[in-house]
Formats: sequence, structure tokens, C-alpha cells
Amino acid sequence: MVKFSKARFTACLFIFFSNFLYSKILIESTNFTIYQDGQRYILTVRNPWKNSRRELVYYFLPRGMPGDKNSIHYPVERIVTTASPYIAHLKAVDCLERVVGHDRVVNVYDKEIVKLFKIGKIKGVSLPSGVLDLEKVIFLKPEVVVAYAVNASDFDRLSRLNESGIKVLIESEWLEESPLDRSKWLAVTSLLCGNTTFEKALQIVKLIENNYYKIVNTLPKPKKKLIVTSGAPYRGIWFAPGGNSLVAKMFRDLKVQYVWDGVGDVGSISLDPETAFIRSLKADFWLNPMPFDSKQEIISSYPFLTRIKAFLEDRVYTNTKRVRRGGGNDFWETGSYRVDIILNDLAQIFYYENDSKLFFYKKLQ
Repeated sequence: MVKFSKARFTACLFIFFSNFLYSKILIESTNFTIYQDGQRYILTVRNPWKNSRRELVYYFLPRGMPGDKNSIHYPVERIVTTASPYIAHLKAVDCLERVVGHDRVVNVYDKEIVKLFKIGKIKGVSLPSGVLDLEKVIFLKPEVVVAYAVNASDFDRLSRLNESGIKVLIESEWLEESPLDRSKWLAVTSLLCGNTTFEKALQIVKLIENNYYKIVNTLPKPKKKLIVTSGAPYRGIWFAPGGNSLVAKMFRDLKVQYVWDGVGDVGSISLDPETAFIRSLKADFWLNPMPFDSKQEIISSYPFLTRIKAFLEDRVYTNTKRVRRGGGNDFWETGSYRVDIILNDLAQIFYYENDSKLFFYKKLQ
């Protein structure tokens, strides 16, 4: 067993913590913090996957500055993104030209990104099953892959890319419970393109925050407690957002009672259709009765659901207004960080019933 003197132990602690003690916090959420130390940006990612106790640390350095295995030199020239939020982030800060690979075109909504796929500037890197094809990634020779890990095994598999000299940036925006915390991950992805792009991202995040609070603070006083339900039966199971999910937090911010508030976590919950139906009967609003895209489909498949108050009063909405034919849904691209627009849609539905101002949502016909 190696023994350290008290002086050496103190010196090691000083070196370890000096990166953080003498750095300025620029932005943070529940799951990440970005510090600045001169030209270095230090990113710590907490809870990189569900129930993880690990903390990942990345150092973003200007090109030419010496680094180590945890360093990413900016601006990154070649990037692969594995999910809609990450490529949407890069689009928001005018960094699409650096993307050489992405999940699959079938999941894309944005016309510019679709065009880049068609002309070969961006290549698909996922198998039909949605699993990342590591060989395709390596063939593209990216400097960095922006990805998420669902568990430690997933992280270990992605880490195999390091053997080919490819850095993997793990993001866990999908585990954030706060809508505004999720929007802040725009700043994380933007670090890949340099400090100017990062500053632009900070401005966008601030705009989103201001818009969000303005909506919350200017709501009219409801005449009664509004109740909302979500989801619908699919193959014998009623899927709905968890009671601590991002959308559930939005319902609370809008002072609307969610029928599953507090049930489950940040993901979706699986419910018995009969139980969910009874719980939803008195709901004033019904959101996202997937996979149905019309009221007639609901009537044909589950006639008993037509007894839900929201159905009877024509207050059923879906977040499928911006869907590319044969492609992706912008709710999962732009909506991944523009939580202020989602909140405004919900406010229009709950308080103003002004369908003409909806961006992501539409009333089910």
C-alpha cells in the first residue's frame, strides 16, 4: 500500500481543486456546471445517465493549447450528433457546417438539415433500430461525438470511440426536471464551436428565461382549478409523461392540475388504460393522445374515451403541428431547448384558447 506524507496529500488536493477554486462559474443547471479559467472552459456533467453517481469532467481548450484525454480543442471542425437536441443546438448557434454525421434523416424536421443529408454533407450514423453504428462514426473521422448514455454499459460502448482518437461528449439534458435547466444545455453543445458561439448561446438562454418568466407572471386568474390529462392507450398500455417530467413542471408553473402529478419521474409512465381513463374523466384538457391524429381515430379505436370531458368540450391537442412528412417532429428539435415556446403554447391552450397562436401544438380535429 502506497503511503503519502501529509504535505504531499495536501499538494494533491490543491492541484485537484485549483481548477475549480480559481474559476468563474458561467452557467449551471442541476446536471452540469461550466467554469471559465482564462481561455479554458471546464465542464462538469453530473448524473450523466439515470441513477449514476459518476461525474464527468471535460476541458475545452483553444487549438494549440496542450491538453489531455479529457480535453476538447475548440473550435471543433468535425462533429457527429446522435440525437435531435444536439443538432438543433448547433443549428441555433449557426454551427451546422461543422456537423458531418447525425442519427438518421428520418428523425429530422429542419429543412436545412434535410438538405445537407440529401447532398451528402451530413451522413446517417445510426442503424434502423436507432442504435449508433460505431463503424460509420469512425469512417467519418469526427473529432467529437455528442451523445447520451442510458446506462454505464452504454457509456462504455461509446467510450470505445476513444481508441480511434474520437472524443465523446456525454450530455444528460433529458434527465433535467426543470424546463429552464434543459434549455441551458444549448450552452454546453455550443462550446464545441468556440467562445464567440458560446456567448451567443448564453444570450439565447437568457432570452428563453426572460420569456418563460414573463408568461408565468402574466397569466390571468382562472375562474376554477384547471385539470389536464395526457397520453392514450397503445397496445394495451396508456403511456403518459411522468409526474416529475419536464411537461409536468410546466403544468405546475402554469397553475394547472396534472392528473398524474407526482407519479413517476422525469420519463414516461405506463398505466392501466381503465385506471387512466377514470382518472382523466374530469380533465378540462387532453394533450397528446398518441398515436391518434384525429378524433375519429379515437372514436373508432376506443369509443369509451369519448366520455372524457376534454373530448366532449373539444379541448384535445397534440404537439404535431410541425411534423415533416415522412420525417421528424420539430417539438423534439427546436422544442428541446425553446421551452418558452412550449410554455406559451400551453398557456394559449389553457387560458386563452387562441389556436391561431400555437407553434408546436394543434387542436385535434
